[in-house]
Order: sequence, then C-alpha cells, then structure tokens
Amino acid sequence: MQRGNSIDHMKIALLVDDLRIGGIQRLCLDQAYYLSDIGIDCEIWVYSKFDEDLESLENQEVDLISSKLIKIIHLSGRRREQGIETIKLLRVGSFDNIIAHSLRGSVISYLARPLIFKKYKILLTIHQLPSLSNFTQKFKRMFYSQFTDKLFIYSLAALNDWEKARRESLILRIISWKKTPVLCRNGVYLNRLPILRPRVSPNSEVKRLIFLGRLTSWKGLEVFLRMSKINDLDDLKFLIISPTSPQKIISEVSNIDFEKFEQIIGKSLTNIELCHSDLHIFPVNHQNEFIESVSINVLEMSVLGIFSLVTKGGMYTWPELIELGIVKEVDWNNNAEIVTEIFRLKGIKQSETILKIRELISIENNIKKLLSL
Repeated sequence: MQRGNSIDHMKIALLVDDLRIGGIQRLCLDQAYYLSDIGIDCEIWVYSKFDEDLESLENQEVDLISSKLIKIIHLSGRRREQGIETIKLLRVGSFDNIIAHSLRGSVISYLARPLIFKKYKILLTIHQLPSLSNFTQKFKRMFYSQFTDKLFIYSLAALNDWEKARRESLILRIISWKKTPVLCRNGVYLNRLPILRPRVSPNSEVKRLIFLGRLTSWKGLEVFLRMSKINDLDDLKFLIISPTSPQKIISEVSNIDFEKFEQIIGKSLTNIELCHSDLHIFPVNHQNEFIESVSINVLEMSVLGIFSLVTKGGMYTWPELIELGIVKEVDWNNNAEIVTEIFRLKGIKQSETILKIRELISIENNIKKLLSL
C-alpha cells in the first residue's frame, strides 16, 4: 500500500504511557512509521512528560520520527489534567481510529466519545500476561479493557492466561464479559533495521552471545550470566544490551569473569552493529503455566537473520519461526543441551528463507489485523 490510495485521508492517534526503551514503545513507534509510509496521518499521545535527557526511543530516533512527519504530543500532569487534554485533542481532531497501548488513554477516549459527538473507533491491545499481576491489578486491567471497540492481545500465551483467569474468578468473568480479546501478533518495521547483508559462510559458528532487553527478573539475565561459567563456552564473547546498567546484577553472581562481558547501555537495536555470528539468548521465565518465548527483540533478531535460543514450551504464537529454523527452544537447566544447540547453529544460507521471515514479521501484518484492511 502506498500514498495516493483510498486511505490517504485517514487519521489515527496512537496512545502510549511513555516512549522509553521497551517492547510496547517499540511497537507503537513501528506502527506509526508504517502508517506514515502508507499515507495515514498519525499522532502519538504520550501520558508522561518529555525528558530530553532520558534514554528513550523518542530521543534516539528523533530524525526518523521527523522524517515520517509523526507528531508526538506529551500529556503530562495529573490524570485529571491528562484526561482534559485528551478530550481537547479528540474534539479538535478528525480521527478515524485510536490505537491504544494505554488503558488510561483507551478509557478516556471511550468515555469522551458521546460527549464530543465523534465516531472514531478504539482499538486496544493488551501487552501483559494477567498472571504477572496481583488480583487487584488484574481486576483493574480486565475492567478497563472493556472500554474499547475492539480488544486485541499480543500472544496466545497471554490469551490463554486471560481465559484461565476468567474461568477461575466469577468477578473477573462478570467485569470482562463484553469484550473478548482477539490475537494480534506483534511485528517489526523492516525499514528501521539494516538492509540484509551478505550471508556468512555456511561453516561460520557462533562467536558471541547476546542478552537484549530490560533487566527484569523474568527476562532471565541471571541465566545468561550463568552461561558464562560453562566451560565449553569459554571461547565465546558475551554482550549485554539493556536500557540500564546490569553491573549490580552481575556483581551479585559469584565467580563471574567480568572481562567476558561487553555492555551497551541505553541504545535501541536500530543503533547497534550486529553480525551473523551473533546468537541472541532469551531465557524468559514467567514462572507460571503460560510462557511466551518470542519478544519483539526476538522478532528483530530474526529479521536480521540472527538466531535466537528461547525457553522451551513458549512458541505457540510464532510456530513458523521454529519451522523456518531461525529460533530454537532449549531447556535452560540442561547445560549439555544449551552447548549442543549453540554449536549446531550455522549461518542461514538461503535468501528465500530470510525473505519469508521478513514477510512474516513485518509490522504490515499487525496493522492489517488492527484495521481489518
């Protein structure tokens, strides 16, 4: 889809709580980039104040945002003030759709609509497994999730978790009966990442292991650190890419060789040089029944043709990545299996495979699902 078609005059607002370095924020910006490419005017409304000194995707990608003519509006202050400002923006703008990554923004937009006589559609996406929240938080999220026209959820694991929470609680069933979430898989804006480079030799082995993401316990940094103590991996380098310094966590792990670890702090993948002999490690551990093994970082690495080792049992949302061979599942408690899989991986030689991966992961699929194009 290109500029000049029937959607030229469509206008969309994307709502997000902040634009720090994270998966939700990454998805929101990638959606905006793609919408701009296909001729849709879009704005991003951020429910936090702008900080030019903050390590954020907004600050890192200011040139790209500007080139796409994407307007970002920060709604700071207390919630009441944010609500008033949101209503003002909705009243003066002629928006066709509201793509919400913020429950707060979705609720405000929903309640404001009959008051300001607008007909925009609200499309809300849930980005978290319900079981990661206590009951009070779960109650609020499920209740607020009903203030939308269409409700989406990012993974089958989260959808199954949602359904289980409702089965086990009459209260949650009552407050969430109106809207049932529909799966809408995440995606990546392909033009943000480097153009495919020539493939490495088919005999090229893994030379560096990469941990990429926020330093939350469930993302498994501790597992990555323990891998550095596996004797069979002594010749490999270890790189940690995170929004904040991992130094404190590293210092708490005994017998760690600090010299093994390279660190890149506060940069998005867009601004980092990687190579095909890298291997991405994503040892996610939600410690519950439902596991989602594919993050947006895994999708980004796959687009680049870089393998990911992920937690076993969490590939239901993206089985194609297993079939295409770009993602492998392992048991992180089995060192022998980890070592075997690492040294079994070679460069993907077939350009057709990379093209299939890129088509599969493109943010275009995500947008088409949301807008039913």
